[in-house]
Amino acid sequence: MSRIPFRVALLLALGWTLSLAADRAPEALARVPVFRARNHEFHGLRFLTSQTILRTAGIGPDASLWDDPHAWEERLERHPLVQEAHVLSLIHISEPTRPY
Repeated sequence: MSRIPFRVALLLALGWTLSLAADRAPEALARVPVFRARNHEFHGLRFLTSQTILRTAGIGPDASLWDDPHAWEERLERHPLVQEAHVLSLIHISEPTRPY
């Protein structure tokens, strides 16, 4: 049996490790507080409150921008007063003005 050179084995192990890390990155990032869905805006509401929308969609305090918005849409569209739902993740960054 021929021996695999050490560098090749190391590269294979590194590639395998990176592929596992990439697969779990969204799950890990979802727990980072900076990616929490903190501000919510609703458009087109006539009969439901924003709290009802959040509760129905299952958007809790630990909701993240990495969560699957399609699951939220499906839950909302099952509500009898919701005709159609579209959940968008929007990131708004405000930079302070420079003091000079």
